[in-house]
Order: sequence, then structure tokens, then C-alpha cells
Amino acid sequence: MIWEGATSIDGSGLGKVPSGEALEQISSIGIRMVPELDSHRVVLQTACLRPVTPDGDPILGRVPGKDGLFIATGTAGQGILLAPVIGRAMSDLVLTGETDIDISSFGFERFKGQGQD
Repeated sequence: MIWEGATSIDGSGLGKVPSGEALEQISSIGIRMVPELDSHRVVLQTACLRPVTPDGDPILGRVPGKDGLFIATGTAGQGILLAPVIGRAMSDLVLTGETDIDISSFGFERFKGQGQD
């Protein structure tokens, strides 16, 4: 089985319906890279919405007012790329209560007063 990439569409009100255009775009890139893919069939195509924060940055760290609860979300389509550093920072926080990775600007608190408190 081979997994191929993803597409991204900005906007609101988008559903979770896979598009033929996205499938064609991803497939044609994959076939250019690995011509043998042309002789294989697509088994599954999915679509999903990605979590994005109002300021475009992820939310990382402790959840205010909830002891022992941590959050790591809002990475949009960059989660897979950021996973190693986010995973390290979050595991540090959970295990030791602190991290040497500066995530201070990504706290949930930055949305206080914006309907998020």
C-alpha cells in the first residue's frame, strides 16, 4: 500500500467530501515521481477538516484551570512536520512539568477575551 500526499483549500463551510480534482492532482504527481503507480488502483480517498486557530499558530501546553490536562492542536496541515518537536515539548511537560523548548507564545491563554475563556 502506498499513501500519497494531500491538498489544502482555504475557506469556511467546506465539507468532508473527497474531490476528483484533488485525486487527479495527487495521482499525477505520484505517477510522475513513480511511473509504476499508473498501473495500480486507488483503494481509498479521504477528506477531512484540519484544526486551525484564529491566529494560525498551534495551541501548545497546559490547559488553564485544568490540572494535568495538556493540549497540542491547531497545526493545520503542518502537524506531521511539527510532530517531533511538539511531541518532545509535550512529553517534557507531562513527565517533568517543564520543557526547554520555548512554546510560551503558543499557550491557550493568548485567546483569553476572545470567547475562549
